[in-house]
Amino acid sequence: MLKAKCISSANGMMALTTVIATVLGMGVGSWLANVTGACGRERWCLSAAALIDVATVGYVTSLLIVHLPVANWLSSSNFSCKGSTPRSMGAPRNRALFAWRLCWSTQRTRVAERTLSV
Repeated sequence: MLKAKCISSANGMMALTTVIATVLGMGVGSWLANVTGACGRERWCLSAAALIDVATVGYVTSLLIVHLPVANWLSSSNFSCKGSTPRSMGAPRNRALFAWRLCWSTQRTRVAERTLSV
């Protein structure tokens, strides 16, 4: 699909496209919030039209995606939750230290979830 030397450029273009879409979405959302009044009740048809337009554009552009065959369907993956999770966390040889690290990482996630839900 891409040559090896073009992958980095393509990755940058995808990131730039994401940022541009985010900025445009924020702008349109802000404009819709101002135009549709309190809680979007005055001109709700504008919000509905924007939603339908975005969905239509997304669907039409998804039709442009070219189907590619699987690269190597005979290869087997050696993924194992039991083996890959400790390896990806950089599991130390000391089990107590690994358990502490695992507990600490889940505790930070819970604190972040509580902070976001407040």
